[in-house]
Amino acid sequence: LKPAIEKTAANIIEQIESLNKIASDFSKFSRPIRDPFEPVTLGNLIESVTDLYKHDDTIHLTSVINNSEIVIQCVPDEIRRVMINLVKNSIEATENGKCSITIKAGKQGEYIFITIRDNGSGIPFENRDSIFVPNFSTKSSGTGLGLAISKKIIEAHSGSIEFESKIGEGTAFTITLPIDPPVKEA
Repeated sequence: LKPAIEKTAANIIEQIESLNKIASDFSKFSRPIRDPFEPVTLGNLIESVTDLYKHDDTIHLTSVINNSEIVIQCVPDEIRRVMINLVKNSIEATENGKCSITIKAGKQGEYIFITIRDNGSGIPFENRDSIFVPNFSTKSSGTGLGLAISKKIIEAHSGSIEFESKIGEGTAFTITLPIDPPVKEA
């Protein structure tokens, strides 16, 4: 009887954690960004993401940053969350276990760009119009809010997020942000 109770308890805990994640994602999606924008160095922001994966031998993550000392105005935790979500999606899109991700960033005029490119399976044509739609997911464990939240965060920074994808070759998401975004009225 004890093993059955332990198995049931473990299953209940797993389900509670799953529901907690769903509630958290919905909460993040529904609330506007309220944290103040602050200056952050582009290189430091990207390095904080790449550092998370540097000890994982299954992931080859490189970064190429032009003008790494450029300072942008943003909510660093929110932009970091977007990049982590894109890297996580890249890892999950790799089917052969040899994940290669390149983060390329730099300045173009009054904007910075951050491109996260992977060698994953690519986004099927039939899913491309839906990937930023809330509740759309191709994963059995996903809430379908990751890319919708990412797009909302980038747009709250007066930026844009786009992607290019080739089946069997990979996907590249490009974030474009103004270096000094306009102040939004509350």
